[in-house]
Amino acid sequence: MDKPLFTFEPFHQSLDLWSIAFMGCIAVSLTVIYFFLNKLKLDSGRRNIIRMLLGFLAVIASGFFLLRLLSQAKLKTVSIYNNRIETPYGEVRLQDIRDYYIKIERKYKPLNPNEITDSTRYFFIHEKSDKTHVLSEGDYLIDSILFKLNYVVDN
Repeated sequence: MDKPLFTFEPFHQSLDLWSIAFMGCIAVSLTVIYFFLNKLKLDSGRRNIIRMLLGFLAVIASGFFLLRLLSQAKLKTVSIYNNRIETPYGEVRLQDIRDYYIKIERKYKPLNPNEITDSTRYFFIHEKSDKTHVLSEGDYLIDSILFKLNYVVDN
């Protein structure tokens, strides 16, 4: 197996890891409170409403926890070799790349479409087989990936 010329590690932002741990703790604590609610001296109507709210919040916290955990697990190293590039979406030979570029996605205000609320840059790699690899600037240094990929393709 040949060694990669360039590797790019994803950002594992500490805020994301803390939010995953926090939501996991909230989901567990809400579930524990849900099952120990019978110990409180409440009438059945209030107890049922509190159980319904706790169950709803526990499902939301658990969903956030699992989806963020899966999202973080999917982020892998991007490696550029002399004849291919490996992304979290698979491996592409350089001669099978149809196009690659950086695109800015903008979000506009609903009531004022001339005002931009947020923008994110994405790095797209389109294969000849119509498969697309998309890397976000929130996860990778996409300017460096584009620069190094241009360097490998030109040489």
